Amino acid sequence: MNGRYLNSRSVKERIYIEGTLVLTSPAHFGGEGESCSDMPLLRDALTRKPLLTGASIAGALRSYAREFIKGYGVDEDPSNPGEVEELFGYISRGDASPASHLSRLIVDDAVSLDQPTSELRDGVAIDPRTRTAMDGKKFDMELIPAGTRFPISMELLLPEEGGPRLLGLLVQALQGLQRGEIHLGMRKRRGFGRCTVESWKVWRYRMDNREDVIAWIQHGKTRRAPQGLDSLLEQTLPSFVDARRQMKLVASFAIDGSILIRSAGDSANAPDAVHLRDANGKTVIPGTSWAGALRSRAFRIMNTLAPASAETFTSKIFGPRLGDDASITPSGGRLWVEESEIVNAVSRVQSRVMLDRFTGGAYPQHLFSEQPVWGGEVKLELVLLNPRPAEVGLLLLLLKDLWTGDLPLGGESGIGRGRLKGQWASLDYDGRHWRIEQLADRLEISGDRAELEKMVQEIPGAAEVQHG
Repeated sequence: MNGRYLNSRSVKERIYIEGTLVLTSPAHFGGEGESCSDMPLLRDALTRKPLLTGASIAGALRSYAREFIKGYGVDEDPSNPGEVEELFGYISRGDASPASHLSRLIVDDAVSLDQPTSELRDGVAIDPRTRTAMDGKKFDMELIPAGTRFPISMELLLPEEGGPRLLGLLVQALQGLQRGEIHLGMRKRRGFGRCTVESWKVWRYRMDNREDVIAWIQHGKTRRAPQGLDSLLEQTLPSFVDARRQMKLVASFAIDGSILIRSAGDSANAPDAVHLRDANGKTVIPGTSWAGALRSRAFRIMNTLAPASAETFTSKIFGPRLGDDASITPSGGRLWVEESEIVNAVSRVQSRVMLDRFTGGAYPQHLFSEQPVWGGEVKLELVLLNPRPAEVGLLLLLLKDLWTGDLPLGGESGIGRGRLKGQWASLDYDGRHWRIEQLADRLEISGDRAELEKMVQEIPGAAEVQHG
């Protein structure tokens, strides 16, 4: 008994933290079971409401904390555990590693406060060479709509030694969650799972104080008045240097004509094809459409400049295409693209007919209707992790193609849909800032223009093309 006591976790203080997590974009928390969708949602067995597991929350907080301290793409080292491993736990990987350690953060599952109507979206893989759908790559997935709320709760067990650093690291991660820097669920890199947290509540119980121990035992029944997250920030907590490197690009475009991201109508009398809307009725361009168009054009550019390295260079940004090649190691891309709302657009129904290319006449019984959106504005937001100058240069070329209407989005680009006109763009990279603005008679660029051109020249094969 004495030996077990001496090897206890030496909990000096217990901190309960609660908040209301609100989705600001659709999210998919995957589940299993019978469903009309290829990718159903995870639901609570009793209420059938969407379920967000504590493991998902803890994993997202852990990943953010590790990236904040160590930078992107740095693995954990169980043989030399630090604050992240001490806070979230680790598993021994052999005789050289210390013994496994339980997490000091206990995160509960969260059942949605709402009973939202799920959103069903279609997806398809596009061949980058032909820009057509690949055979057998059609699927659909069930999404939780933006605005859905989840009550999250967690308990932190602070030890006798090192408590302030663990608390400071957790507060840093919680601030990232509140600022929307942490995405949850699947397809985070394509705009899904964006969220924020409101209404933080904090209770603190010292285990060397009799009244606090009694209050901790009664937590959930006769609670003390909670504090806010600011009460933790007011303490003198250790600060951590942000080791993350990223390039952020925000660009605003006007839609030149019409655009159509196909979606099924929501009524029996709806047109055969309508532009995609989310569950809240907002007209959107999903992150998958942005990323698909950008990847296809990026491959085309690289295949022109450096054919031997085109697939490799593109895959390092967007992630590898798995296909049927079992030798490819799955990994996520380093480019994060947000879902965009189209504002001030007008929706109109058009009737069209399929023509016989041989006779020039209409096919019988091939009349169909569409409902694209016309005009309006849309904003592109993307972040590239651990960027290299050549990769930033390639993204600048993609921005140019979007800006001039040379890179359309969505379907029916052959009849003029999906063209954009650039309005302004903002680029932040390595502590430098550029602003690009389209004026009536010229393009205004604030920042070092020569540096932008230098990054474009870093693209493999770009310098040879220019000099040739």
